[in-house]
Amino acid sequence: MMREGVGGTIKAIGTSGYGSQFAPVSTIMTISSDADMLFRSPVMSGVNWSISGITKDSTGSVLGSCRVELYFTANDIPLSGIISDATTGAYTFNCSPNAGNYYAVAYKAGSPDVAGTTVNTLAPVAV
Repeated sequence: MMREGVGGTIKAIGTSGYGSQFAPVSTIMTISSDADMLFRSPVMSGVNWSISGITKDSTGSVLGSCRVELYFTANDIPLSGIISDATTGAYTFNCSPNAGNYYAVAYKAGSPDVAGTTVNTLAPVAV
């Protein structure tokens, strides 16, 4: 997690006494000393996180235009699917750095069909 500030915690969350669908009633009321911390979200930090790879056949040769699906390892929920580059076999998924591990499954229809999977411990890297 990225942190910016000077350490500590936010002191109080209070209400301003009014509110509507256009004006929220909760605001940060006090940040009183250097012991208080303001956090900046990784999403707001300008850092992107991704998992990248290259689709290859069983001999290690690049295999382009494969359908690649990304899954959460913890619950096998599919997150996204893309087609790898036709020439280089490269693929990239943008993903969350704090969600846990991932794995990818690739498939290319043909004669014969070709399929494969990565290890289930892929972790995104900052790019």
